[in-house]
Amino acid sequence: MPLDYDVFYSSDAVSNGLIPFCNIGMHPLDIAAKVIEVPQAYQSQLYRSAMQLPIVNDALRSLERIQVLDVGCGTGAGLHVIHKTLENFCRGHLSIVGIDKCQIAIKHSKKFHSKHKVLHYDVEKRMSAFSRDKFDLVVGIQSLQECSAASLDELQRIMKPHALLVMADFVCPQQTFDFLNIISTHPNFKLVFQKDASYHATLAAKAGSPGLRNVLNECVNDKQLQKIMADMLILKKTKIYEDLRLGNIQFGFFCFEYVPTTTTDEDKNVENEHERWESDQSCSDDDDDDIDDSANPSYYDYKEIYPQLELLRSNYTTIQKEALKAQLSHDWPNWPEDHYIGEDGEWRVFPLCYTFPAWDASKTTWVSGTCVQCPNTVALLKQIPGIRTALFSKLGPQTTLGAHRGWADLANDILRCHVGLDVPQFDANIPEATDEEASCCIVVSGESRAQANGRVFVFDDSKIHYAFNHHPSKSRCILILDLYRPDHLPRGMARGGHTDELDDFIEQYNAAMNC
Repeated sequence: MPLDYDVFYSSDAVSNGLIPFCNIGMHPLDIAAKVIEVPQAYQSQLYRSAMQLPIVNDALRSLERIQVLDVGCGTGAGLHVIHKTLENFCRGHLSIVGIDKCQIAIKHSKKFHSKHKVLHYDVEKRMSAFSRDKFDLVVGIQSLQECSAASLDELQRIMKPHALLVMADFVCPQQTFDFLNIISTHPNFKLVFQKDASYHATLAAKAGSPGLRNVLNECVNDKQLQKIMADMLILKKTKIYEDLRLGNIQFGFFCFEYVPTTTTDEDKNVENEHERWESDQSCSDDDDDDIDDSANPSYYDYKEIYPQLELLRSNYTTIQKEALKAQLSHDWPNWPEDHYIGEDGEWRVFPLCYTFPAWDASKTTWVSGTCVQCPNTVALLKQIPGIRTALFSKLGPQTTLGAHRGWADLANDILRCHVGLDVPQFDANIPEATDEEASCCIVVSGESRAQANGRVFVFDDSKIHYAFNHHPSKSRCILILDLYRPDHLPRGMARGGHTDELDDFIEQYNAAMNC
């Protein structure tokens, strides 16, 4: 019978928090083989055992920042176990996120395990909130073995070179998908560890079955549903349990190292996209070159156009403190249109509000999950009339954004404002360097302006522009605002609406932060 996760996660047993996991479990080696009071402890032990593998310890312990993704995380209970286990030996900052393709599981994650973010994604499709080369460790606890080869393209995109993929799963003959066989024969993945754990998995299933059956008997009245859930939990006397006990199938741990040796079709597309951006201002047949906006100013004096921005300039240290605090307490997502940043760049954002289309003020949406972390900043922003967009933006060291125009349904009706919050300088003794000396600049139509703490710029986002941070080790953090363009000024001339990547990002991020 095919696994129906919607049915499983809709059950009262899961909805009431009595079954936080959906796996066979693992009996720990250091306690006697007996039934313990909490059967879910065996299921959490499966996560713990995977994270305690020596190869995981060796790979992560010296990293300063560790990005972890749990694929098929369900309600997210395993994210807490991953965090608690890794923090015992990892010195670096841990950032752990989960994905699941079951929307009901995502809903439960907000209720029971809200500390770590769980996003609604299928690993076989594009996960637009994650940039390339993001994760140091990808975890698949009884999830990836059900995936097809299509998931490998996305895993290669989001994993850093030499990142680890750790799986705990069954090896079953004649199953529909055999991801372990697919990945084992892929040239970019190297099997670096495997261990048969069939005995301890069987022991855990046997020991945990009485308690889990009691939960099913008390919470699930439908006998057919009881059977489906028992099969999914691999309880004693189910077919998979008996096959495992008799040795017809195996259960084990597997660890693969991502060692990219070939270029994927997507990599080629990205390279082509980079080339297109780099030639934006020189290719005569590019669509943007048909736009003659030279008569429109690139920059505006904020004191003349938006005098209300003085409120933000005079309070920039208050905003700065909340932005820096937000960086420590929350893992900012990457800007989804990653062709802007190149292979080694970093561009992260912390959205506060957005409006699409910009001419319709009724479409302005404040992201409550981020706004609550920056109450003083939001209070200041809400005093600014005509606001359409607000976000913190962090540009990593040695990052240059590709030249681009804003989207027509935003940029043509707004002017963009930058307020410097944490802008590094090559020489700390020169806090406000000239355009030639500055490590961080905004460049609009070839005209550059040096950024600095507390410095406010207003420019036309519909014109060709880009930004850079040339500092070798420090990130640049600014506040970005879009304000409705005054009626007496010319409209922008950008073409094309915002991209599908941005739409997906907004939907996923808003759902994650507001639920």
